[in-house]
Amino acid sequence: MRKLTRAAVLGATVAVAGIALLPTAANAAENVVQVPLAQGATGDLVWSFTNTGAAVNNLRDGSTIAFSAPTGTTFPGQTTVPSYFGTVGTGNAMHYTGCTVSNAGKTLTCDVNMNGLTNISWGTNGTFIATPKVTVAANAAPGAYTSSSATLNLTGSNGSITASAGLRVKVTMAAPQFSSVDNSGDTTVLKGSGTPGATIAVKDASGNTIGAATVGSDGSWSVDLGADFSNGSGDLTVTQSLNGETSPEATFAGADLPVINSAIAGGAGLATLLGAGAFLLRRRMA
Repeated sequence: MRKLTRAAVLGATVAVAGIALLPTAANAAENVVQVPLAQGATGDLVWSFTNTGAAVNNLRDGSTIAFSAPTGTTFPGQTTVPSYFGTVGTGNAMHYTGCTVSNAGKTLTCDVNMNGLTNISWGTNGTFIATPKVTVAANAAPGAYTSSSATLNLTGSNGSITASAGLRVKVTMAAPQFSSVDNSGDTTVLKGSGTPGATIAVKDASGNTIGAATVGSDGSWSVDLGADFSNGSGDLTVTQSLNGETSPEATFAGADLPVINSAIAGGAGLATLLGAGAFLLRRRMA
């Protein structure tokens, strides 16, 4: 009788009483990808793994995966999740289909299938990528968040592989919004909306901070600049900061009197302007 050596057995599929004993599950190492998304934005997160063990061949259908949305985000409706091999943009025969959203938008469950193929392998050093879509709440607190883990278990003809990790997002700040400017007294007072708890900073054209405030729990803010800036002294910029994140600048063009430019005074024009984070004024001619 031929004796099997330990080396001959390791990594092999051995038949015992008609049952295939599979080798130990291959290892999958997470490729950490943190995607920046602004408050109110919708975009793709990246769930990515590289096989650091032996190749797993002839992957089978029948798996499911349940993604969890990170703090401050939810899953919009999506019936499929894009799947890539190697890099985003490179097609993958493994598909995520039949996806459903549940738990008030916090859970996305998908079937994992091989598109009818029976010869798909996850080779050594091969990278599988999925990019589920999320929407960041408009009032989400800025910061880095990781969801609870989503686990993918795949079985092939010669082994199995498991990948498990959460989705990662970095919520960035949107620019604060202006709602009004008041030059009726001896000082200029700016008012607007932003992220509750954020610090509003107003700077002059030279970059000096000339006013600050904290956004209230209702999302409103008001800054008294302590002087009258309606004399055309240059543009003012406003940012908001929270949890180590600072928003893009919103620009306020100084003017003699707070008269909204008639060209954009209509509702649609004003809404567009405010949405862009800019509040432009013109001087009243004598």
